[in-house]
Amino acid sequence: MVTFKVYDMLGREVYSFDRHYNAGHHQILFDSKSGKSNFSSGMYILQVAFKDEIHTQKAMFMK
Repeated sequence: MVTFKVYDMLGREVYSFDRHYNAGHHQILFDSKSGKSNFSSGMYILQVAFKDEIHTQKAMFMK
C-alpha cells in the first residue's frame, strides 16, 4: 500500500490517495486540478508513505 498526501503550509491535509502497487519502480502523476481539489499557487508539502518508510518534500505550485 502506498499513500500519497499533500499538505498546505499550515499543515492541513488538502489531498490524499491510497493505492496498491506491485514491486518495482513507479511514478505518481499528480494533477492539482483533479477531484475536488483546486490548488492555489504556493508552497506545499508532498508525502509518500510505503511499508515503514515516509518520504517528504516541499513543492511550489504556480498557476
